[in-house]
Amino acid sequence: MALIYVPQNQQATPNWSDTNLNPQYFWIDKGPFLDRLDTYGYAGLKNFVLGAARTNDTCYALQADLSIRAYTDLKGRRAEILAGLDGIAAVVAAAGRPAFTPEMRAAVLDSPSVDAERHIKGLVQPL
Repeated sequence: MALIYVPQNQQATPNWSDTNLNPQYFWIDKGPFLDRLDTYGYAGLKNFVLGAARTNDTCYALQADLSIRAYTDLKGRRAEILAGLDGIAAVVAAAGRPAFTPEMRAAVLDSPSVDAERHIKGLVQPL
């Protein structure tokens, strides 16, 4: 087996399919996480959720959970976040707003992060 030398100042480019990918790639700051509601849901969804937090327990819980954390861990807290997004979908439907579909909710969680969203800046962008 041949060994490949990679100088310390040259990291190999990581890949999203790597099961051992640094978990910091999945740590998204609070604002960018909420922005994903508009990006992968639809325009105005973030403002609806934040506005509804005044009167709706599900939306309030999301806002409260985000406010006490430095970042949202999309991978480590996946089941918990998905349950919250499912609850928001029910609130949205009850309000007669456009559907926040399962595909949209999955995109909020599964879309690759970019440096501007991440809590840890300067990580090499995976392929």
